[in-house]
Amino acid sequence: MDSSDAALPDVPSPALVWRNGPANLGLNGNAVHVWRIPLSVSSDRMDALKILLSSDETCRIERARSQQVKRRFLISRGILRELLARYLGTEPAEIKFKYNAHGKPSLDDEHASWPLKFNLSHSGDLALVAVAVGRDIGVDVEYCRAGSVGDRMRVARRYFSTSEYTFLDRLPVEDRVDSFYRLWTCKEAFIKATGLGLTVPLSSFDIDLEDSIRPVLVADEGGGNTNQWILQHLVPGEGYAGAVAVNGRDLSVSCWQWSTYALAERRPLL
Repeated sequence: MDSSDAALPDVPSPALVWRNGPANLGLNGNAVHVWRIPLSVSSDRMDALKILLSSDETCRIERARSQQVKRRFLISRGILRELLARYLGTEPAEIKFKYNAHGKPSLDDEHASWPLKFNLSHSGDLALVAVAVGRDIGVDVEYCRAGSVGDRMRVARRYFSTSEYTFLDRLPVEDRVDSFYRLWTCKEAFIKATGLGLTVPLSSFDIDLEDSIRPVLVADEGGGNTNQWILQHLVPGEGYAGAVAVNGRDLSVSCWQWSTYALAERRPLL
């Protein structure tokens, strides 16, 4: 058994439970899949993942100064390739990426037979990959590091909208850190879904956390149609917060645990 099979406990969000994905998995236009990927693997597994990477990915690893960053990038990118290969019915090493002006990866045009969209985020010892068909999508996971409530509120004052900061400030002190991370991950997931990244100021749009499961994008200074976005709050594991943002309505979000079962076949999942 690979260590990734049992590295994390199943911790449900208010609406979703992380389960091992079935071998025969379908993905239609109304489905969103979020995969939880433990980044704790054996050295042999790392070696197997490294040979899947492209030359530019290998160069990126070599340029990284921190061994921790190198390791996380190698594992998350290697498993991303394995996962996308399952959807596309190809080999992981054959996956080719292209990048927009802000660095967001997508599948190269040669994979255009399936309009598969994806996004990757990693923090601590955990990564999330979100996948959808033909829909802009973003995902974020954050390890909730130690720190005071005051630290979080200072960050919120600097980066969040006025209404979001006011919302946090009115909460009981014991609830502020949890709500801070829920807001942060929703906002990060949304700007990643737009493909614009940090060129979109986090203070330029508002997230309403009144719904504990599906927060709502209620204002966007860029003039976007906020009604066309779904935000889903996630709890990937103890001490982690997460969120996925998808362009569309009436979507079904499923959460899966990545494990070595998925390597058995190369059948397309679409």
